[in-house]
Amino acid sequence: MRCTADNELGPIASDPDGNGGCVFDFTVTFESVAFAITPGILLLPFLIAHVWNFFSADKKRKVVVNWFPALVAKSVLYASLAALQLTELSSYASNHAVAQSSIALPASAVIFISIVGLAGLSHLEHSRSPRPAPLVQSYLSLTLLLDAARLRTRWRLTRASQIEDLTIIAVVQSASFAVKCCVLIVESLPKEAHLIPFDGVTYSPEEKAGFFSRSLLLWLNGLFVKGYRSKFTVDDLYPIDGGLRSEELTEKIEAAWLRTKSRRRRRLALALAKAFWWQLVVIQLPRLALVGFAIAQPFLIKAALGYVANHAILPAEFGYGLIGAFGLVYIGIAISTLWHQQMTFRLLTMVRGSLIGMIFNHRLKLPASDSGGSASAVSLMSTDMERIQQTLQWILNIGPAAIQVGLGLWILSIYIGAVSVAPIIVAIVCGLVVARVGKNIPPRQRRWMQAIEKRVGVTTDAIGYIKGIKMSNLTERVSNQIQGFRESEMEDQKAFRRLQITNITIAQTPMELTPAVTFAAFAISQKLGGGDQFHAETAFTSLALLSILIIPIAELVTATTNFASALSCLDRIQEYLQKEPQQNSRSLPPARLTNPTNEIRAESLMDDQAISTALELHTTSSLSLHSLQDISGTTGNRTPLARIIDGTFSWEADKPILRGINLNVMPSKLIMIIGPVGVGKSTLLQSLLGETQVVSGTVECSSPKKIAYCDQEPWILNLSIKENIIGVSEYNEERYRHVVEACQLRPDFGQLSDGDETLTGSKGLSLSGGQRQRISLARAAYSGKQLIIMDDTLSGLDANTSVECFKALLGTPSGLFRQDGRAVVFATHNAQWLPYADEIIVLGSEGRITARGDYTNLVVSCEYVQKLHMIAASRESPFDNSTSKECNRRENDDMAPISENVDNQSQESEASDEVLARVVSEDQGEEQIAKPKPRAGGNFWYYVSSMGSGSVWVFTAMVVLRAACNTAQPVWLKFWVAENQRNPEGQVWKWVGVYMLLGMSTVAMIVFWVGFLLLVIVPRSAKNMHRKLLDATFGAPLSFFIAKDTGTIVNFFTGDLNLVDLALPVSFIITSERLASTVGEIILTCIASGYFALTIPILGCVLYVVQRVYLKTSRQLRTLDLECKAPLFSHFISTSAGLITLRAFSWTAAAEKENVRLLDISQRPHYLLFCLQRWLTLVLDLTTAGMAVLLMGLAVWLRDTIDPGYLGVALVSVMNFGQLFSNLILYWTNLETSLQAVGRIKNYVDNAPREYTAHAGGEDETPSSWPSRGSIIISNVSASYADLKVLEGINLSFEPGSKVAVCGRTGSGKSSLLALMLRLYEPDNGSILMDGVDIFSLAPSRVRTGIVALPQDPLFLDGSVRENLDPMKEHSAEGGDEALWGVLEKTGLKGLVEERGGLDTQLSVDWLSTGQKQLFCLARVMLRRGSKVLVLDEATSHLDQQTERLVNQLIKTEFMDWTVLVVTHRVKMVVEKDSGFDQVVVLSHGKVVETGSPRELLNKGRDGLFYRMVEMQD
Repeated sequence: MRCTADNELGPIASDPDGNGGCVFDFTVTFESVAFAITPGILLLPFLIAHVWNFFSADKKRKVVVNWFPALVAKSVLYASLAALQLTELSSYASNHAVAQSSIALPASAVIFISIVGLAGLSHLEHSRSPRPAPLVQSYLSLTLLLDAARLRTRWRLTRASQIEDLTIIAVVQSASFAVKCCVLIVESLPKEAHLIPFDGVTYSPEEKAGFFSRSLLLWLNGLFVKGYRSKFTVDDLYPIDGGLRSEELTEKIEAAWLRTKSRRRRRLALALAKAFWWQLVVIQLPRLALVGFAIAQPFLIKAALGYVANHAILPAEFGYGLIGAFGLVYIGIAISTLWHQQMTFRLLTMVRGSLIGMIFNHRLKLPASDSGGSASAVSLMSTDMERIQQTLQWILNIGPAAIQVGLGLWILSIYIGAVSVAPIIVAIVCGLVVARVGKNIPPRQRRWMQAIEKRVGVTTDAIGYIKGIKMSNLTERVSNQIQGFRESEMEDQKAFRRLQITNITIAQTPMELTPAVTFAAFAISQKLGGGDQFHAETAFTSLALLSILIIPIAELVTATTNFASALSCLDRIQEYLQKEPQQNSRSLPPARLTNPTNEIRAESLMDDQAISTALELHTTSSLSLHSLQDISGTTGNRTPLARIIDGTFSWEADKPILRGINLNVMPSKLIMIIGPVGVGKSTLLQSLLGETQVVSGTVECSSPKKIAYCDQEPWILNLSIKENIIGVSEYNEERYRHVVEACQLRPDFGQLSDGDETLTGSKGLSLSGGQRQRISLARAAYSGKQLIIMDDTLSGLDANTSVECFKALLGTPSGLFRQDGRAVVFATHNAQWLPYADEIIVLGSEGRITARGDYTNLVVSCEYVQKLHMIAASRESPFDNSTSKECNRRENDDMAPISENVDNQSQESEASDEVLARVVSEDQGEEQIAKPKPRAGGNFWYYVSSMGSGSVWVFTAMVVLRAACNTAQPVWLKFWVAENQRNPEGQVWKWVGVYMLLGMSTVAMIVFWVGFLLLVIVPRSAKNMHRKLLDATFGAPLSFFIAKDTGTIVNFFTGDLNLVDLALPVSFIITSERLASTVGEIILTCIASGYFALTIPILGCVLYVVQRVYLKTSRQLRTLDLECKAPLFSHFISTSAGLITLRAFSWTAAAEKENVRLLDISQRPHYLLFCLQRWLTLVLDLTTAGMAVLLMGLAVWLRDTIDPGYLGVALVSVMNFGQLFSNLILYWTNLETSLQAVGRIKNYVDNAPREYTAHAGGEDETPSSWPSRGSIIISNVSASYADLKVLEGINLSFEPGSKVAVCGRTGSGKSSLLALMLRLYEPDNGSILMDGVDIFSLAPSRVRTGIVALPQDPLFLDGSVRENLDPMKEHSAEGGDEALWGVLEKTGLKGLVEERGGLDTQLSVDWLSTGQKQLFCLARVMLRRGSKVLVLDEATSHLDQQTERLVNQLIKTEFMDWTVLVVTHRVKMVVEKDSGFDQVVVLSHGKVVETGSPRELLNKGRDGLFYRMVEMQD
């Protein structure tokens, strides 16, 4: 029999005869339209897109799977399925009676077309995709569920009908159903075992996962197992997904950036939309499905309440159908939520990868003088990126949220009429307030982000210069300055938080007040209009509708805030990306531009790989580096490698530094640049590199990629020495050996326990200054570049080593550079090298070339060279004429033996003090920091303790009170409904008033507890944690900073503190609120049925296991996420520091590649952590589905006794419970994982090594004026680590007021001795008495207060000129300015400071040349008070000889009665008659080998080491 409604859309079939044939079933027409035609039509565009993708990207989509049997099985099954469907189609076409509906025939045709299309797509994807076809699987899964309903209807119609053909159709459809199941099984088989291996190609489990695995996140199982059983490293994580690789993402966003108009205000936001438009569209599909499932919930509640109220007249199968419907809807919510969130967070990961890559690439293009570029970019990559990810996930919901609100309001109006606009009115009012408040958010957020950027930048610089800070006793000053920045940042944060609290309150207002306002409006309108009050079905269906409206309304209300916040961060990144890049002002010479052959040949010279390959092909036992000359093709080439024609250069517009420069750099020539300090020697060199602004003239470079550069401050990466030398070039052992020997590094390798595999530390902190310079020089030599630019590179070397390096590299004719025909431009202050130059260029004070020529001519014609010659001559006076002549005569013959003698004496000498510190740190620092992290409970209580226990109790009470007011609202509604049924004319105002009071109380409590947390508790905790971090960092010994990379330490102040400031408070707020609310919802759910309460313990056990498994893995991933950011930041910081060097060597492409590698590594835990959170959400949503099914099952079972009102409360609670419980566990686990940042901070603070404290006694007895005389007695001092003796048996005595020069080869122990005196590390034995007090009985800070130190590397603070000159504020009283101006005048810097604006002008180090920086630091030292001991560690290494004499004179006059110890390599300065040195200490092999006055040591002749050092410098 045919149901009368089958030809109608229905959807529910009816049977007017009452025989039950069509009871509780869909009509055939509805099934044909909804279950057959609609899926087929929806499949079509996706099918076309997939097929088009395969054909358009055919070259990329190569065959990756070899599995022929499965392909055959699929083909057979698809053919069978098509044949069966064709049979059904033929039956409908030949006999319309069996169709039961006019739509059945086209529906069958659509299914047939879909099967053919799927077969074709399956064939394409089988061999070209590593995963099962997701579109095929999803379509088959969906249609199988729909086919089950159609098949049920078909068999029911067959049993009720006498038509024989209906049975045939039913059998055919049953066979089709079975074959489709087989197709789905075969399509779901994994392909992993049949993948074709390709070199360098790896697939993540997600790339190999099919639809079911991705829908249930089964591909994460292996990670959970590994995380639960053991700790894993980043190498144990799944490889990065192909769609998340940073290189492709960066290329995509950069292409979109270029396609967007540069003057667009939101250029970066538009570029992101263009780059990821497809992802933005696809994300909406599961979200729209989620809207559909959400809208179905109120209908289910209405049906459930109707069934319980009318179960006596409804069939039992109606109840069972409701149980199944609840299961389908809630499972649908779980799956669609997963897909939506997974796609969303995948997009956020893509945004992160693309923007960080873009920021790094742009940093490589910015001027090196952009000193804020590094700190700014680190802040953008950390803080701003976190904020963008937090806000974008909500912005993506706006469209579907609006649709959900529109549909919900329309349905609500059916139940309660015109008052359904109440939620909209509340939302509009709240939205207007948010919009007004939102205008103030971007500027306040910008100020907060800028404050973070400022703090991070100063912290990064301070950690990078920690040795100088400790030596200068500025640790407390710098620490307090950074803490001051933190407190200022907290004030900016509070200003932002006030707006955030307002927005949170307004966003929560619709959620808390909408039900009360809506029901109050409905009750009052009904009361005034004389209508019926609502009953349970209407009340709780409306409440369910309001529940699904509240969250999207809140999202829409806060949309403007989230938009403003995200755009503010994007604007900051855009502002950075729109900074003007460095304009390379160099051009190719005309011959290169007009001769294609030369162009091709010259470009070939730019290829380092070509040189390396050629070297390998020509390597023989007799290979030497001069073969590079033949390889590079420079023999006989007289075309200038570089040329400047009438060049005027500046760093700032309209402020020229060099004027009218003309220079030709010919192959094989050595050009030396000389001149006083600050005339622009370094500027001239960097003009050759294209780093300066060309005001006029031209700079031509025949081969820009064939330049090597040695900076005055060597750029050293935290890698091994060998890796620093090789750089990005290919390794060639013979080539490497020659370079190492030429740069005199072989003896240093012998000193180090790991040889050339020794790690250098951040900025080369584990090496001496001379070692850093020689590594930089070795890098240039190894690179094979044809033009070497050296900026005072040999200044930090002792006399012997500098002579040997110069001779091996630049000596005539055997020097390495000379042999290879390489040109060298060498800026120097050392007059001893001038006779070897092919051309000398003298720069004058006005930035012009005042003289040029060879040494022979200039010593006669140039006044400046004459002065240098006279200074050199005066320094030779300690030798008699015969000795001088003998030295000159034996220069070539005896230099090597002398060198060998000195080398042999120091070959096994101690490593530098920094190397010792590095070795010590491996035992003290790294081992302690690597201790197991404390348990999460410990982290939580540590965080609570930083908040203050009293404040936390107040906060908890507010949360509980808020939850109580919120939970009471549906209970009050239930009593109100019951009262209406008993007494329709009851006291409406009482019920309305209490309901409104509960809602308003809830809102008021939100203001109190959120405000109390964000404005009182969080700032207090943030400041306390930052203070502890600072104390632990600046209280650590120097060894700690050598063992720990700068980026690793900075990551605590960025990544971990960002979590503490941003993610942790939000997680804490939501977790505490959701916990209280969840307890309330559980109580409400259990009210409906006591039996349901029996499931709570079981549910608790299940969730405990889930959480335990989840947390074991998620904690590790959060830690790895934080730790993997550190190398990324370190690489960025080090790249920024060596930007000029990188660009000079043309190694920026290699830096980009390394950034991509590190970024991909950091993306792995970042993305997987998102995936784990989605897994947890899925499990909780499925748990909620189980609870909904269980509750509905109990309602059907207890339908005779259950109260419909309580059932309504319970069903609405389950709806909310799913969201609440998911949020609770999600944010609880977010809190747990965020607490890993707290745990890392706690672990860092507790286990970071501390500097040695004072020994018992001594410190309390030390007078504040100590040392008042400056006597020093060093008795039997030794220092070592393991078998490496660094100082041995040092016994020295210095009288008060004596001037002592400490000399010796690089690594002989000079700096180690000074470091011991400054308590940078501790001795094995012995004592150092200063004015009778053993310094090892004092705290290191007290010792450094008593000793004034001038480090080798200039140190500057973030602040004004005044603050840098007088950081201790010793001259802040009236008249202090006179002292400050006095020292500036004495050091020759007064005019420069006056020109820049005076003492209160913010100091920029870009004002100063390297020599002027050292003079400025000397001026700071001259202002120090309260000491009589001064130590200088190579503090004059970058000064010209004339300025050096000025410094020595200042030391004599300004520190006349002080004891002065000077570590120096310039021994000729020591022996000058007016040098003022009373004593010389010569160290070698960690021992004192000579001591006495300069004259006494010179009188030893060639038997004395000091004599030979002076002789060597001659």
